[in-house]
Amino acid sequence: ATLFAGSRVVWLDISDNALGGSLRSGAATLEALSATLTRLDASRVGLRSLRGWELLPRLRAVAVAGNALTRLGTAPSLVELEKLDVSGNSLRSAEDLAEFVRSRPSLTSLRVSGNHIHDAAFVAVFASASIA
Repeated sequence: ATLFAGSRVVWLDISDNALGGSLRSGAATLEALSATLTRLDASRVGLRSLRGWELLPRLRAVAVAGNALTRLGTAPSLVELEKLDVSGNSLRSAEDLAEFVRSRPSLTSLRVSGNHIHDAAFVAVFASASIA
């Protein structure tokens, strides 16, 4: 049994904890929340990847600011995502961001400030997307 077994939690804030790595290590907890969780704040927890997020298919708002993410990847998870905050990470590739955005048509808000994107034309990559 997990802490959240049978839970109806829709919003979880686990920010500012020393979780590290990826959410995959808490797979049983994530599976217990998969039916209800729509908002997650995992800011400043030491994440280095988004592995494990496929266990939370209903997420609509995610904050992973202030972690150590270097890329978002192209995993087919988070397809219902509407809001994403990846500010203050170590993202470098505008194309990686663009690919992530293109594969999530419901995304309307994206925060990427404070990363390491040096492509001055990176804003143009999103010109055709309807991102707020």
